[in-house]
Amino acid sequence: MISKFRPCCPIIAPTTSERNYRQLALSWGIIPAKSKLCTSIDELFDYAVDIAKATGVVADGDVVVITGGAPVGVSGTTNILKVHLVGDVLVQGVSTNKLNVSGELFVTSNPEADMAGFRDGMILCVPKTTNSMLPIIKRSAGIICEEEGVGCHAGIVGLALDIPVLVGAKNATKLLKSGTVVTIDGTQGTVYGGTTKLM
Repeated sequence: MISKFRPCCPIIAPTTSERNYRQLALSWGIIPAKSKLCTSIDELFDYAVDIAKATGVVADGDVVVITGGAPVGVSGTTNILKVHLVGDVLVQGVSTNKLNVSGELFVTSNPEADMAGFRDGMILCVPKTTNSMLPIIKRSAGIICEEEGVGCHAGIVGLALDIPVLVGAKNATKLLKSGTVVTIDGTQGTVYGGTTKLM
């Protein structure tokens, strides 16, 4: 149905049927994908996003529109439309300079006293930054800061040093753990788990 409107974005169509898989390959703009049989709509949507990522057309940080039907498995019941942000979002905030970076986290709730273990190229996650932290900030790959406002210290320093900075990341020092590899997506203002290739 969507294919006949010739949308400019690709359509990824998971199906459990080999016959439908082959028929979908003949339709305009559709990328068919073999799927397992799901028992709930949430499982179906999660699995559909995983399949879409596997095709390489969709990546973490992309916004996708998912259509489906409930009850699951009944033909002709397309009655659900969902806008979904792809990826395992750990923290959200406001990006000051739209830059992206992946790296290992260094998390501390007391950056003035506890910086043992910080290594060059780590992403610094702190409640707020101060001028006394500048030597450490200059060695970091990015900053995740709980303090709000793009005009806060971390935001201004990030712009000056041209490194990714996320401000207003609520409870980031409690939610994130040192040593974890994450990706700051400056376009979406999000932090994803793992190394993610962003456009």
